[in-house]
Amino acid sequence: MDAAEYELEELPVVLSASYARGQDVYWGLTTGEVLRVADDDPNGPRVSLGSPLDGGPRLLFASTHGTVFASADRHSLYRTTDNATWAASLDVPIWRMDEDDEGNLYAGSYTKDPRHVATLYKSTDDGASWNEIFRDPTNDHVHTVRWDSAGQRLYIAFGDGRWPRHLTRGEAYSDDRGATFHDLARGPRQGDTDVAFTDDYVIWCSDDQSGRVFRVRRTDGAIETVFGDSQFVWFGVAAGQQIYAGTMSSRKFGGERAALLASDDQGQTWRKLLETSPSAGPYDRGFYAESRELSAGGWLYCTARDDPPRSFRVRHVPSSSVAQRRVTEAQP
Repeated sequence: MDAAEYELEELPVVLSASYARGQDVYWGLTTGEVLRVADDDPNGPRVSLGSPLDGGPRLLFASTHGTVFASADRHSLYRTTDNATWAASLDVPIWRMDEDDEGNLYAGSYTKDPRHVATLYKSTDDGASWNEIFRDPTNDHVHTVRWDSAGQRLYIAFGDGRWPRHLTRGEAYSDDRGATFHDLARGPRQGDTDVAFTDDYVIWCSDDQSGRVFRVRRTDGAIETVFGDSQFVWFGVAAGQQIYAGTMSSRKFGGERAALLASDDQGQTWRKLLETSPSAGPYDRGFYAESRELSAGGWLYCTARDDPPRSFRVRHVPSSSVAQRRVTEAQP
């Protein structure tokens, strides 16, 4: 492992979900309680927002208006507008959601039953009501939804089709805030679980057995795989030049160590910051509960599914010599 130029801190709690919006960081505990902490002092005072679920949430999200959302597998999406009283907002489980620069919210269903299919919902009133804007009956759920402010584009990934299984997974985008969608790709190698954005690239992460991360150059659409044929890649979080990717064990016979990977040059080179103990089977080791955005201090919050599970925060802190070299290289 190589954590040079990175700060790593273990948190005093185990997170089942987290979300960062500026200085406010939201922690979902395995008990179901949701806490708000300050990014510059996570060990300081904590504000309890109550317990909307009977177990740890899988999703936490806070809108720019201060409304907080929580959901878990087989649970509805709940919201609180007063940081205390929770009410059902949408009657399906949600894994990931996002907000565009006009305050519209987007939430993707995450269901695994014969009654539901992959569906994306949009809210123009901070989650008080929702409208269906995308539906794919050949797939079970939406893996991710992200708004790209630089490209003014909404991206989604959907997957786990019914039959033939995995053949209709895919990605799509909308340039009109969900009014219409256009497929990017479909097929057995399109099992993307997340998308993130750097200055120059759109970054895709996959769990389609290839474990690849690939980037699409904004200027000309050129595609490059930056690593692949490894593990499931569970999440991608990026900003500027920085990318974090969390992997999940995938080999059915076990023996894998999942990792938290980082790149400070938009995916050109990578470092392994953290690693779990060897897995005993699929999905029993990995990194998840990521904060979806970097906090005001540049921190990513996440959990290592290990024995025992542990939660961390990490940020890139370049050395003075590296920082000076990059300033010099940037000069004309």
